[in-house]
Amino acid sequence: MKQKAVRWIIVVSLKGLSFLFYLLPWKAALRGGGFLGRMAFRFLKRERSRALNNFTMAFGGRYNDLEKNKIVRRSFENLGKNLAEVLKFRQINKKNIDQKVTFKGEASLKQAFANGQGIVFVTAHFGNWELMGAALSIKGYPTNVIAAPLYDPRLDQIMNGYRMIHGVQTITRGEERSGRRILSSLKKNQILGLLIDQDIDADGVFVNFFNRKAYTPSGAASLALKSGASVIFGFIRREENDHHTITLEGPVPLIRNGSMEQNIHDNTAYFTKVIEENINRYPDQWVWMHNRWETEQPLQSHESS
Repeated sequence: MKQKAVRWIIVVSLKGLSFLFYLLPWKAALRGGGFLGRMAFRFLKRERSRALNNFTMAFGGRYNDLEKNKIVRRSFENLGKNLAEVLKFRQINKKNIDQKVTFKGEASLKQAFANGQGIVFVTAHFGNWELMGAALSIKGYPTNVIAAPLYDPRLDQIMNGYRMIHGVQTITRGEERSGRRILSSLKKNQILGLLIDQDIDADGVFVNFFNRKAYTPSGAASLALKSGASVIFGFIRREENDHHTITLEGPVPLIRNGSMEQNIHDNTAYFTKVIEENINRYPDQWVWMHNRWETEQPLQSHESS
């Protein structure tokens, strides 16, 4: 009963915030979102502790305690601003998208589309990844994203609805038709966005992530190797003035030096290295509260690797 009550409060609060942020001017809504993020950092002790611990595991003593707290607090603040921007998706369109987002490397994406076999778009929970999907779709690039189901179907419905405002299709991982929809999107020469930076219940491999073995979804590498789709790296970064820069790179040459199993592992490791490099450059843009190293590598696998 307590869990149901908490979930009901979250859903009602989200709907209330949606109405409030829709009424607020853009900058005021972002200030409100940033405030919510800072309050979350202050009062959600478990999430704050996990984020700080994960940050320390990644960077060791590179940052002192003051710097570490500041960076992780900005990570929470960024998530709050992300929420505000998503809740204002209806106010983003072709006329104003360039005022909010700048693309770098768009030629690489156009080259990938010219290949005609679909695009495996590798990214992470970095910056405002939901805004990146919306911006791609607004720019005329047909976009699909693979997403894990949320813990409450009502939240799933709300989030998928916001993606659909700009035509971004959600393929829910594990649903009955997900495999056919994934292959269909590539056959139609569309973008298939995969966020591969979290420890989730999906096919995966253990690769290095900040010098620790992390269980990592291998679907992006597997799809690219087996389908012939082009691979594009895409990352969105929030600037100091809350403008966003989307950096695109590719098409990425795949590693094909061994068996299919080895190639999937090696390409997943390569993709993860690129994600790590972006986090190293902009550590406040990533979601440190996720328990990235939760799954431990089996001893037998560790000894044979």
